[in-house]
Amino acid sequence: MNNYNTFIYQIKGGLCNFSSKLSKSLGRVESKFISSVVYGVVKSDSPMLSEIGRALKENIKLKDTIDRLSKNLANIYKRLDVLWSNYHNEIKPKLNSESIMSFDFSDVIKPLGKKFEDLTLVADGSDEHKLKLGYWIAEATVLINDRVVSLYSQVFSTISKGFKSTNDIAFKILDKVYSSFGNIATMVMDRGFDDQKFFKYFVAKTWGFIIRASHINRIVYYDGSKIKLSVLKNEFKGKYSTTIFIKGKNHRVKCSFVKIKVPGIKEELTVIFVYFNKSTSMFITNLDVIGKNSCLDIVYTYYKRWRIEEYFKYKKQCFTFENFRVRDLERINSLNTLMTVALSAIELITRNKTNLLSFILKEANSIKDTVRFEYYRLARGLKSILDHTITGIACFFVTSNIIQLSLFENFAET
Repeated sequence: MNNYNTFIYQIKGGLCNFSSKLSKSLGRVESKFISSVVYGVVKSDSPMLSEIGRALKENIKLKDTIDRLSKNLANIYKRLDVLWSNYHNEIKPKLNSESIMSFDFSDVIKPLGKKFEDLTLVADGSDEHKLKLGYWIAEATVLINDRVVSLYSQVFSTISKGFKSTNDIAFKILDKVYSSFGNIATMVMDRGFDDQKFFKYFVAKTWGFIIRASHINRIVYYDGSKIKLSVLKNEFKGKYSTTIFIKGKNHRVKCSFVKIKVPGIKEELTVIFVYFNKSTSMFITNLDVIGKNSCLDIVYTYYKRWRIEEYFKYKKQCFTFENFRVRDLERINSLNTLMTVALSAIELITRNKTNLLSFILKEANSIKDTVRFEYYRLARGLKSILDHTITGIACFFVTSNIIQLSLFENFAET
């Protein structure tokens, strides 16, 4: 039991310490609420207020805990900008020029929902993009040393009052990310952002980008002449050979690159062609491409996106995010924000703590020794360890400047 005592204390302390940093310039009530939800999400693996309330193990009726959490979700919504700003200050030192940012849209499906605010039809990415009732999620993420951390997340509906367009949502979030982090990391985006507006946006900010081209009939300038990308790709056969790893499989491909200009943009860009057996992928970038190494580096960088795609699945499957029960969009966004920072807290408190990480992975009882995306086992291991505690985190909230904690009062007896 001594191991459990030590590691439970480290986990609780780590989560509370991280939460307190997110609460700078917020009041005591908000600070306690943020810590409670972050801990409750990690302990319960659930977005349901009832499960979060049970995880807190408060000495009051569960209904009262749920009512308090729901009320505070509404109140904290007006202070989310402060929370995100504090969160960015904690994340920023982790980023460097090798980091890879991404932005994309995902979906939250609520097919049986009737009372949720502004439910609309969205394309269900897990079911052949069939239209179902739900919401859209816009999320910016960053890959740091093969681990994914969210930078900003917003749930929205296309029928809400004031909604303009998905591009409007995208640019507002990109502005927030740029305001906090600048252009230190490369932005990698999927084919849905093959748009002159995004090319101009990143070029104007000298922000390195790699965007997968979807418009094969896009007109570009090559050697001073207009030509379609679908035609230009046939001018090359692939000068460089390499192997790339995509979603669990190795693929042998050939690559070529060529300098182009896109109508409406003065700066020269580069298109990279990746030739598979029966298809060709194309990437447009403003990064310097001068030879084999830089060309292949960009290809490798883009295909690291699968880890970011896996993050969306992890959030939905492991933490059942689509199972939330709060009904209005303000509370939904407050809950989404707190769940997002809770997932980041898991990553940050385990990144450099070898003993704690080893114990968590051991508690996960995984079949395989190594995996390429270990977040699922981290969440499972943390829950397994925290299941040994008989109290919540109330003892971490103090009313005086003197912090006195009894380690053993928080944990189950052997």
